[in-house]
Amino acid sequence: MLSEFFKNKREEQKRKERQESAKKIAAGSAIGATIGTIAGILLAPQSGEETRKDIIEKTSEITEDVKNAVEDGVEATKEMQEKIVTDIKVVIDEFTEKVNKEYDEIVELENEIEECVKDAIEEKIEEDESDIEDNKTKE
Repeated sequence: MLSEFFKNKREEQKRKERQESAKKIAAGSAIGATIGTIAGILLAPQSGEETRKDIIEKTSEITEDVKNAVEDGVEATKEMQEKIVTDIKVVIDEFTEKVNKEYDEIVELENEIEECVKDAIEEKIEEDESDIEDNKTKE
């Protein structure tokens, strides 16, 4: 059970690393697209005003794309955190249940042993009383 928990935790860590890598690739692509777009706008035969307007529009689009990518990453991270917390709770609940079951079995065994010892003592007392009676009648 605990080994499964740690295995799941390692898998979650690997997923997180892949997600971080994907974020870096997305950010690099966005930066590359921005640079390419700006270069294309600047090199296009337009008036300065049109060029500035295009730069502002493209910058807004790219900013929105990056914002969406970050929000998606944050949401994915939250979902992963919730899953990990849920998995940990399940493992803790299963472990607690097993510990409680083992405890109950130990208490039951303790009671059985106590009963056996009590019966053995009573049996010994009865034997001793019988031996004492036998000795009195012989005398």
